[in-house]
Amino acid sequence: MTYKWILGAMVLAAVGTAGAQGAAPAAQASSICIPIPILGITCPDPTPTTGDSVNIVTGGGSSSLTENITVSIPSIVAMHLHEKSWSLNLSDQAFVAANCYRAGGHNTDTGRDYTDNIADFMTHSGTSWTGDGVKDSKNAYSTVGTFTWASSYNGNMVAAPRYPGIEYTSGTSNQVSWKGPIVCFNRKVVEKFANGANGWEVNISARNVTAGFPTLVLGDRVANTGYKKVETLYNASNKTTKSLTFNNTNVTGMGMTTGGWLDDYILEALVFDGNETSGTKSADVVFQLTGKF
Repeated sequence: MTYKWILGAMVLAAVGTAGAQGAAPAAQASSICIPIPILGITCPDPTPTTGDSVNIVTGGGSSSLTENITVSIPSIVAMHLHEKSWSLNLSDQAFVAANCYRAGGHNTDTGRDYTDNIADFMTHSGTSWTGDGVKDSKNAYSTVGTFTWASSYNGNMVAAPRYPGIEYTSGTSNQVSWKGPIVCFNRKVVEKFANGANGWEVNISARNVTAGFPTLVLGDRVANTGYKKVETLYNASNKTTKSLTFNNTNVTGMGMTTGGWLDDYILEALVFDGNETSGTKSADVVFQLTGKF
């Protein structure tokens, strides 16, 4: 009986003092369970941890467990164009002198101008470009970049100070040293992101071209690769359009995805060879990236 009385006192000490100490101690005591089989007091089994794993190897050796990680990744195709417009005013001689070059000449035998193949010039192995020509303090990814060409083109790539293309021997005298078509260049960057398991494809085209718009040539050079492609998106002489297309398999060393944000350095060329007409002209250059999922 003494043994039972002692156990009863222990129970009273653990859970029977709520009335004397108030509701808070009772709540605290109820969170502790002391099983006393002789009094019929039992506690529920502890709730096991969800998804836990145990591997006990008797006698030594090694014990191995495996964790499975699951990630849900959405299908994403995205583009970032660093410059959404290009405005060229041929009446601004300072702008023309800074961005435009000779694009051919005048044949005195035929009495007609001739135009260099600007697409061939841009695809030449010695021609290279980066950046977009715009330095924007609000856009850390906008850079001035570079534009270089092979030394064999030095005789062609001479600054053209005015439209229409004409230059004088000295100053503004009446002695003409050159005349002919001109070409004006612009650089920009378009970044692409695609995580399709089956690759991606780029399509660049000219749409909504106003009648009288000049010839538009566009070059795309993929950053950190040797890939470069040039296409005449709009030919003013015959009013035809083409698209510049390529995919991940065309780019040497490229995997199925873009590998994060992948820069494309864009070089745009407007050729003024007399097929253009006066007035404000416009065209939309559409950059399209398609992911294959």
